[in-house]
Amino acid sequence: QFAVKDTGIGIAEEEQERVFRSFEQASNRDPSKQQGTGLGLSISSRLVQMMGSSIQLESELGKGSTFSFVIFLSPGKSEAVGEEEKEFSFEGCHVLVVEDNELNAEIAQCLLEERGFEVDCVYDGSKAVERIRNTQPGTYDVILMDIMMPVMDGLEAARTIRGMEREDCHTIPIIAMSANAFDDDLKKSVECGMNGHLSKPVEVNKLYEKLQEVIHRKVDPGTAERVKGAQGWNRK
Repeated sequence: QFAVKDTGIGIAEEEQERVFRSFEQASNRDPSKQQGTGLGLSISSRLVQMMGSSIQLESELGKGSTFSFVIFLSPGKSEAVGEEEKEFSFEGCHVLVVEDNELNAEIAQCLLEERGFEVDCVYDGSKAVERIRNTQPGTYDVILMDIMMPVMDGLEAARTIRGMEREDCHTIPIIAMSANAFDDDLKKSVECGMNGHLSKPVEVNKLYEKLQEVIHRKVDPGTAERVKGAQGWNRK
């Protein structure tokens, strides 16, 4: 048996069947706070139906809702152990996480601290630029930069950091994080001086592998100079 309970605004009885339909949401929500496409419950309901069950909803206005379902499963069988899991350690490394969603930033901080990182978080691109400008050269070993952010987006922030008259700003690895993973988005990240791109939701092992790659490789000074010239980073 699985159940998810919240303490939100609740769903009126006459609305409870409708919220499982595609592109539908309860109408008693505050429109200014309403988010999403109205597909989450529809997809969840269909998945549970494919496993031979259905989602039950109990809700009371002003007190919250409980979604639950019961499925019958057979005991699993042991599978052959695959490749040995890689061990990642970043003891002594310092990372700046630039992410406007506080929950995402908190999750990233936990994942990074588990592997020995010292983590600082800021919540928009302008704050990232200000933090780099006001810290000693070499303070950070890598920057994880969200792309879509208010005030200043990640592309502009990366461009600004690369344009600073400090050698470490030309070589510090900057990794883009974005829900968009099209070729054009990857190209824009590279053109702004970034060293890699991770698609959201970020796979934990891919995050560690990319960090391992860029921190130990760093940026080749010759490559940095060529990109600086191409992007007009030099301000002579």
